Formats: sequence, C-alpha cells, structure tokens
Amino acid sequence: MSSLLPRSHRRAFAHRIAALAVAAAMLSGCSPVASPGTGASQSTPTSAPVTEATQFSPRQGLSLDLVPGIHTLTRTDEVNRIFAQWLAVPGHPEVEGAQRAAVDGTIASFLATLGEEPTAAASAHELSIDPELTGSSRTMLGIRSSTSTVVGDNTSKSYRTQWFDLGAGRMLETEELFVDAAALQKFVDLVGEGLHGRPGTGGGGAAPVDPQQPASLNFDAAGNALVEFGENTVAASAEGNVVIKLSDTVITPLLSARGQQVRDAGMRPTGLPAPKPSSSSSASGGNPGSKDPADGTRDIDGARVDCRKVKCVALTFDDGPGPKTGQLLDALKQANAAATFFVVGPNAEARPQVLARMLAEGHEIGNHTWNHRMLTSLAPDRVAKEIGSAAGAVEDATGAAPTLLRPPYGATNNTVKKAAGVPVILWDVDTLDWKVRDASKVVSNALRDTKPGSIVLMHDIHSSTVEAVPAILKGLRAKGYHFVTVSELLASANPQDGAVYGRGPAPGKAKPKR
Repeated sequence: MSSLLPRSHRRAFAHRIAALAVAAAMLSGCSPVASPGTGASQSTPTSAPVTEATQFSPRQGLSLDLVPGIHTLTRTDEVNRIFAQWLAVPGHPEVEGAQRAAVDGTIASFLATLGEEPTAAASAHELSIDPELTGSSRTMLGIRSSTSTVVGDNTSKSYRTQWFDLGAGRMLETEELFVDAAALQKFVDLVGEGLHGRPGTGGGGAAPVDPQQPASLNFDAAGNALVEFGENTVAASAEGNVVIKLSDTVITPLLSARGQQVRDAGMRPTGLPAPKPSSSSSASGGNPGSKDPADGTRDIDGARVDCRKVKCVALTFDDGPGPKTGQLLDALKQANAAATFFVVGPNAEARPQVLARMLAEGHEIGNHTWNHRMLTSLAPDRVAKEIGSAAGAVEDATGAAPTLLRPPYGATNNTVKKAAGVPVILWDVDTLDWKVRDASKVVSNALRDTKPGSIVLMHDIHSSTVEAVPAILKGLRAKGYHFVTVSELLASANPQDGAVYGRGPAPGKAKPKR
C-alpha cells in the first residue's frame, strides 16, 4: 500500500510502521527507526546493536509537509568539503538560530582539527550535516541532525536532536524534559546500564552518560524513548551506532509536562498541511512553460543552435533547489536561456513544484546525491544508495529520472563511475560563488573565465548567485554565447554512462574534453 504514496509520504509511513512493528529495539545509524522488512521483532533485546551497513537508509524522518513553510538552509565550503544544512520555520527564528549555532560550532571544531593536523588538510576530509524532522505538534518540534566526519583514515558519525517549544519560542534543555534532577539522573543511569557490556564500551560500572547531552533523544510511535549514540562515542566504530531503548512504562513517569508533550510529538506527529503553491513564480516555482528540445540543438531567438558551429555555454547550479531558485528560473525564462540543475535529495523532496517547473521550462535536472557526501570515501553500496535515493526524489517530483550525475566536490573514481548509470559531469569554470558571496565578483569570474563549450559551476542556494545571473546572461550573450543544457552541449559526443566530462565542444572542435 505504501508504494502508492509519494516518496516523502512513503518514508514517513515506513517510519511509523517500523516503529510499531519493531518497537525500535536497536536501530541503524541514519535513523531512530528501523527499516521495515529487516526481520527484527519486538522480542529484540534492548539496545542490541545494529550496524549502519546492514540497515542504512538515507532518510526516514517525518514529512516536512507537517510544518508549513519549513525549508532548508545551507552552508558550504568546497575547499574544505563542508556541506551543512539546517531547517528554518517561518515565524520561529529560535529554530534556525539554535541549529545554526550548533552547525557553526561543529564547523569550527572541524576546521580547527584540520589546522591542528598538518597532514589532515592534504588528505581525505569531509564534513556533512543533514537535518530531519523527528517530532511535530502545534507546540513542539523535534529536529535531529546527523553529522558525518572524515579526517584522513578516521571516520565518525554523531547525532544531535534539538527540541523546541514553539509556544515559548525557545529550544528546550535536556533537564526540562524531566520531572526533576532525580528523574534526570534515573534516566542517565538507565541509559548507562543499557550501554554497559556493549562490545567496545568497556567493563566495570555503568558507562558514563552526559546528562546535559545524552546523545540524541527521540520517541517512537509506541512512546518508547530512543537514545542514540554515534560511531566512536560509546563504542568502537566497528560496532556502528548504538541506540538504547527505554520502554514507555519506564520513561513516562520520569518526564515533565513538557517532556510528555515532546514524547507525544514524536509518538503522534501532527501539523498543518503545507500551503498550496501560489501563483507567484518566485515563491512556488512559477508557471511552467513548454519544454525545449534536447537533441543537441535549441531554438533561441528563432534560430536553431548547434554547439559544434556556434559558441555555447552550459550554466549549471548545484545543491538546490533553494529558497530563491524560483527567482532564478524567472531570470532564465526572461532571457530565454537554458540551464542544468544538479539537485540534492532533501531539497528536491522539499520543493517538488520547483523541479517540475525546471523540466517544463526546458531546463535539465541532474543528480547531486542525497546527503552531498564525498562519494570516493564511501563503500560501493553507500555510493549506490546516495545516487539512487536522490534519483528517486527527482523522479517522484517530475516523473523523469535525472539524466546526469555531478558527484559532490567533483570527487570520482571507478566505483562512482560504475554506480552513476548516467554521464558524470564536472566543470571547467568555477565562479567561486560559494566563497565570495558577492554578486559582482560572481559576474566578473563568469564573464572572465567562460570559453566556448564551458560548463560553468554555480550554486542556486546562495542569494548572491541568484542576483548575479541576469548580468551573467546579459554579458555572455553580448559576447555571442548561446545558453544550453549540459546534454545539449555534449550531444555531438554521444555521452556515455559513467564517462566523465568537464566541458563541451567549441566551434571547429569535434569532441568535448573528457
């Protein structure tokens, strides 16, 4: 039955069914709820560890449709391979503020680590922060962020859940969820007992638990408390992530009135449906137009364009769609210009109407993975899931799977090429928009570095980039450029699945550069 639901609702549906069927005995590393069909049962011992590898799922959080207007914000650093997201809720600045402070602190610690270890900056390194909705009601909101860190040969994963009292307009401290200090200490002791004896956690007395930050605290559909610890926090990384379950009958007497409201928001999430798309193009993605041909030629200003004969450029935008992507689409439509959008899974799932508009107006949609992970640092099954999950979100939104893959940070190897299933697209012009955050500098970089056949890298999650696009379109068109999608640019080369392309053909040159 769940297969008949949209992907976002299927995930939420699976989340609730899994919690009821399994009682969340011990969960995978990416969600506080086990995937359905894993064979676990309610008799599973409390806190039996399950590794991320056996139950990995890119996301099983609640549907963002529960919270009208909720959207993702992003901070990126291409040099240090940082991709961090958090959620914002209109009318509740405390939600964004608390998450952003946590994100900024995590990034600062990561950069400090790179600075303290001279070899780290030159080795493989990456920081990825991905949020999801874990509880929702008219008064309470829970947001769980998973943080993946790679520094050289060391990898780790950690979790943080922040609960917000929307009525009071602030984030709740852990101690506020419990009746009193004694109840909080009882909770800490119970979790410690659950950890005691786990492989890699050591022997002796109960394992220590910080009462101010007991890992990540959530609640399943049965009201059980789920306390989640990441890799290398309470056990060796070989054990993966550890989740301790405290039954409803044990945890409920310890909870304060606010704590019970938090539990209810996790048990029975409620909320208002997302507002219907408005007629405003900047807010909703606008009114779709007719799709232009994708056969290597494009009808621009009444003329058919062949990139082997005239100057073409492919403008590409990564990491979106963002809050102002609709405004960007307006500018492209006004200029009769095509572009290619490499989207990440959560943003595609959150703004399906924007993706539908992209495709309808003749643009191309490519895959930028689900969590924006550096694919070359992942095992083959994880690479496939990152690509496949994002592709599914695009197909759910548009009815068509993405036609290209751009691996985050441009990192690729044979594993990535084999898993891609479509041509792999890099770039030859980096506008550095993610770094300069200045529209005039983005325009200058684009106009200076673009050559016939160029693939230009930008990011539609940045307001300064959206502001720069009209001037880029005007400036490049004055130089005789025609704006095409990546597939149109590469059409004469008959691009192959898994092959890597960094630019397209220029007039007089038969083949694009690979």
